[in-house]
Amino acid sequence: MAFTRTWNENDPLTSDEAKYGAQEIRELKVDVRERMTVEHDWSTGTTDPAGMHKWSVTTTSSSITLNANHHIVLATANTALTLTLPTAVGLTGKPYIIKKVGGGNTVTIATTGSETIDGSSSVVITEINDVVSIVSDGSNWYRVQPYVTTHPAFKATKTGGDQSVSPSTWVKVTFDGEEFDTNNNFDLTTERFTPTVPGKYLLVGNVVYHSLANDYIAAAAIYKNGSIHKEASTAGATTGGGGICITAIVDANGVSDYFELYTYHADTTSRSVCGTHSYHTTFEGCRIA
Repeated sequence: MAFTRTWNENDPLTSDEAKYGAQEIRELKVDVRERMTVEHDWSTGTTDPAGMHKWSVTTTSSSITLNANHHIVLATANTALTLTLPTAVGLTGKPYIIKKVGGGNTVTIATTGSETIDGSSSVVITEINDVVSIVSDGSNWYRVQPYVTTHPAFKATKTGGDQSVSPSTWVKVTFDGEEFDTNNNFDLTTERFTPTVPGKYLLVGNVVYHSLANDYIAAAAIYKNGSIHKEASTAGATTGGGGICITAIVDANGVSDYFELYTYHADTTSRSVCGTHSYHTTFEGCRIA
């Protein structure tokens, strides 16, 4: 029932009236606090004495299945772990904020059944301090802000010895060291760069031959998923060493796309790619967008 009181500035409040008004204000504060608790409650947190909603915070270093009582999750990936979302059905507007706070492995956010996150069955967090914020539309999950805060980068080098390359055939360039690999995405066993963060990458390959016969073509190419993506070539004017530099901006889906450096020459006999200096034959790249 609404409370009304006529105010006469020429008739000051009595002490009883002042007490009554103070009680009404207290009751109004309680009512507002209760309404805020109900209207902002996703069953994920509590309300403090001041009436402010607090989201629950869960710290984990192991795989867990999230439920409606989770909201903010801080994950330490000492081993690879998976956070499985509940079904999005019936949870319209339900948000989760997930952050990797430590560990050298990945945090995978997985869906239930055939549900998706922006069309994919999972999202992988690789870098410490990267954050994924997602929300349910009642059917699937969607990221509601960019989650990449870092730019993965690598540089592979060849210093353990020369590599023989047969004539007139594309040969994958091998590497035996890395100057850096911030996301552990370059595999020295397969010679592949497989970025786990989606985006646009600038890749640079440099191939140096010890010697090439006069006017024979030498080439380098960046391969994507086993096929040539971009090629560069040169022809020597005199017998001697030669180098080819290839650059490309590529799109990576962050899941299955991989990249390799290949070389080719049209000489009549096998030739050697230099593998004695870290600044000669290299393969490097970084995320740019």
